[in-house]
Amino acid sequence: IDKQSGKIMALIDFEGTTVAPLWDCAVVPRWILPSKYEESSAIGLPEASRGALNAQFLEIMSHLYSSGEWRLAHTYGRPFRLLVDRLPFQIGVWADYSCEQWVDSRLSWAKMHPGVG
Repeated sequence: IDKQSGKIMALIDFEGTTVAPLWDCAVVPRWILPSKYEESSAIGLPEASRGALNAQFLEIMSHLYSSGEWRLAHTYGRPFRLLVDRLPFQIGVWADYSCEQWVDSRLSWAKMHPGVG
């Protein structure tokens, strides 16, 4: 990937190649997310341990990406990641009015914040 233009210049192996925007990749592992987040997945870790691991993970990522780009993508990309998580659902879920409102609110936010995330 060209560092200045962001264009993909070459692919080495199609079997394992994925190109995804940073907002989709900037995630904290679900098993260390505090339970207040709907995308967390409890695996028996105490809440205090999850909170400590989450804080440590975010601190390490902030050091690895000192420009702040990862943290911004993580924060502003969350609504879009939640939408992507819902895409495999069957039509019954999408027919629910609350899901329609949820999608509409994310689209409204995206219109008000072009180029963010």
